[in-house]
Amino acid sequence: MIYTDLLFFLCILPFSVLFSFFDRSTEYKNLILVLTSLLIFSWGKPFGVCLLFLTAVAEWLIARWIEKAGARKLPILVDVIMNLFVFFLFTRKFLYAGGDAFGYEKVLGTLGILFYVTRGFAYVYDVSKGKIKAEKNVFCLITYMTAFFFMPTGPVARYGDIEPMIRKRTMTVESITKGLNSFVYGLSKAVIIAPVLRKIGVAGFNFGEINFIGCWTGALAMISFAYFLFTGFCDMSFGLASIYGFDVKKNCRNLGVNGVYEGVIKSFGTTMFEFFEEVIADFGEEYGFFKNILVVILSALIAFMLHQSLLFLLIGIVVGVLIVLEKTMFKGFIEKAPGVLKFVLTYGISFFLFGGLAAGGVRAFAKWLGALAGIGTKYTLSVAVKYAIINNCFVVLIAALLAFTPLKEKIDAKVQAYSEKSLENYGKVSVIKTILTTLLLIVCIILVASATVKI
Repeated sequence: MIYTDLLFFLCILPFSVLFSFFDRSTEYKNLILVLTSLLIFSWGKPFGVCLLFLTAVAEWLIARWIEKAGARKLPILVDVIMNLFVFFLFTRKFLYAGGDAFGYEKVLGTLGILFYVTRGFAYVYDVSKGKIKAEKNVFCLITYMTAFFFMPTGPVARYGDIEPMIRKRTMTVESITKGLNSFVYGLSKAVIIAPVLRKIGVAGFNFGEINFIGCWTGALAMISFAYFLFTGFCDMSFGLASIYGFDVKKNCRNLGVNGVYEGVIKSFGTTMFEFFEEVIADFGEEYGFFKNILVVILSALIAFMLHQSLLFLLIGIVVGVLIVLEKTMFKGFIEKAPGVLKFVLTYGISFFLFGGLAAGGVRAFAKWLGALAGIGTKYTLSVAVKYAIINNCFVVLIAALLAFTPLKEKIDAKVQAYSEKSLENYGKVSVIKTILTTLLLIVCIILVASATVKI
C-alpha cells in the first residue's frame, strides 16, 4: 500500500493520527507509528514485514558489536553484504502489494528499499565513526527503521538527528496542519500531473509508430514524470513526518544548472547523495584516485539496483564518470561558464541520460537516438502524441511553470509577506489556504477513485 491508495489517506492515516492522541507519552506514539507501518507493509507480503523487522534488529546488533568489540571493518563489511542481500530480496515486490491504480508500486518499492538499506547502513556507519553511540533500546531503532514515511522516497534521516524526536516529541495542530498541506500538495503532483506526463511519454516512446516529434516530447515528458512523481512523494513523506511530530529534511530540491550532478541528479534523493559524499570524503585526500573509482562504482551500483539491466548499469557508469569530471577537470569551467551555457550543457546531457533510461533497453535506446535525428521514423508526429498533448495542454503548462520557473517560491514569498502584515491578513490567508487545499484534496480523491474503479 502506497500513499496514493484511498484506503491509506482516507482511513489508515486519520485513524493512526487519532489513536496517537489517546496517550501523551512518546513511547505510545512510537508504538502506534510502528503498528501503522506494520499494517501498511503487511498489505504486501508478511514475509517482507518480517524481513524489515529482522533487518532492523540486525542493524542494532551490528552497531552494538562495533561499540563493544571496538572492531570496525568486519562489521561494516557484514552490514554492506546484509543490506545488498536484503535489497535484492525486496526487489521481488515484498515491500508493496501489486494493484496500485497508477502502477507506481514497482518503482516505489525499489526506491523504498534502497532508501531503507541506505538508512540502516548510515546508522551503523555513524556508530563506527564515533558520531553517535549505539542505541541500547532496540524498539527505538525499530521505530527509526520501519517508520513508513521514510519510504518510499526517503529521506535518509540520520539516527543522530532523529533519536531525540523518537524519545520525546509532540504532535501539535501546527505540525499537523503543515504536514497535511505538504501531503496534499505532493499528492496532487502524483495523481494530477504525473499520470498526464507519463501518458504523453508512453505515446512518444511507442516504437510501433515511432516519430520525430514524439521521441523528443516523449523523453521530455518521461523526465518530467519522474521529477513530479519523486518530488510529489517527497512532499508527502515530509508532510507525513510532520504530522507525526518529526522535523526532517526534504529529500528533493529545485532543479539547477550547475552540472548534471549538482543541478539535476542530486535533486533526486538529496539526503542519500549527501550521505555518500560524506562517506567518500572520509577516505582523505591521499585516496584521490580510489575515491573517483568509488564514485563510479557507487553510481553504477545505484543505477543497477534501481533496474537490473545492462542499460541502467552503463548509464550509471557514465553518470559516475560525469560526476568525477564535474568535480575535478571541469569544476572551474562549470563555475565560471555563462548561465545559458550551463543550462544547455546540464539539461542537454541530462536529456540523453534520462531519455536512455526511459527507453528501457540498449536497442530501444539506439532506436530512440536515431529517431531524434529523424532516422527510422515513419512520420513527424503521430496522432496519439498530438492528442495526448492537446488534451492535457493545461496540465503540461502548469508542470512546466512549477518545474522550470521560481513561480511557486515567488507566490509563497508574497503570500508570507502579506500574511505577516497583520493578524487580519494572516486569518484571510489561512482561510484561503484551507479552502484551496480542501478543493485540491477533493480533486485528488476523485481522480484516485476514478483510476481505482474500472467501469
